[in-house]
Amino acid sequence: MGDNKWVTYAQLQALPTEPEALRARVVADVRAWIDAAAEDARTTDPSAKKEDWLIHLDRYVAEYMTNLLYENPVPFKVRSAAYQALKTTKGVSDLGQVKDPLNRPGQKVALPVYERKSAVLKEQFIVDTKTMTLLARYVDLQDGGKQLAGKSGVETYKVGWTDDKPAVPATVPATVPAAS
Repeated sequence: MGDNKWVTYAQLQALPTEPEALRARVVADVRAWIDAAAEDARTTDPSAKKEDWLIHLDRYVAEYMTNLLYENPVPFKVRSAAYQALKTTKGVSDLGQVKDPLNRPGQKVALPVYERKSAVLKEQFIVDTKTMTLLARYVDLQDGGKQLAGKSGVETYKVGWTDDKPAVPATVPATVPAAS
């Protein structure tokens, strides 16, 4: 959510595994984030109101549930609860069974459209309902009716555990121009 609030691995493992309990927890976290964001905004814009964020509450809740499917190391039962809560979040649409760009089958869902001033953000996700993990994310971000280059497209994911250490990319040596 952009709140920079650190969560421990143990806290992630202890998240509720029942969809409505998880939703209640997520709504509480999102509301706390909204309170902080509104307070921060007032420091630079005295006319900022908490309602500016609250009108997008369902969108933020849906984003949080989606993050639990790929960004955070949570157990299968938590991911399953997140998917069930996501599907029943106001404004989320079930688009049916599809294949992602890598030809993997999954269920496609669309998040509530986010509109602010002249910007419109549409996001769709494909979820592997066997593993309850995210396969792909489709983003369409427009401003003033024009698609923003580099902000729209599709991402695919491979989510899982590994014991391998991360690979560090090789550095390219800097070239020094020859003296003339």
